[in-house]
Amino acid sequence: GLSVVFRFNGSLVAPTEFGSYALTATIDHPNYQGEAVATFRIGAPIFWTAATVSGLTAPGRPAGLAFGPDGALYVADAANHTIRRRTSAGVVSTFVAASAGLREPAGLAFDGAGNLYVADAGNHVIRRVTPAGVVSTVAGVVGATGTFDGTGSGARFFRPGALAFAPDGTLFVADSGNGVLRRIVLP
Repeated sequence: GLSVVFRFNGSLVAPTEFGSYALTATIDHPNYQGEAVATFRIGAPIFWTAATVSGLTAPGRPAGLAFGPDGALYVADAANHTIRRRTSAGVVSTFVAASAGLREPAGLAFDGAGNLYVADAGNHVIRRVTPAGVVSTVAGVVGATGTFDGTGSGARFFRPGALAFAPDGTLFVADSGNGVLRRIVLP
């Protein structure tokens, strides 16, 4: 996997009226260079509000990454409810817009047919995005939480996170909010 080391470069902005600080860090990795900006409060987790890595600007919260069959890097932008796409030539575009109904997309995984599967954490469902960009729900019901096994809309998740395909095509889901691993047998 990609491991990125953040090096503090000395840019710390004074606290805002809410007691938050802004921190700029440099991304220092052999294949990726860039800068990230975070806001934080003393004693609280750091929340990265913007990041630029080798020309890929990911405002908000990059929450999942996957390389597609086309060689492009796909990024789940949880804060902006979108999926971004960066080609090997460095061209960045929105693959799935917020208007498609995603809410805090997290894990991403591609199947053998080139469909992108998305753990839609804020909606508590698993989505499929065709190569043409058509979005559908394959498991769960938007807004309904739980830990029920079932087919399609009979399944329930609570903030699903990471996704991974097994060699036999079974999709595994880290059902983060429920603290369990789930599997989806796709047709």
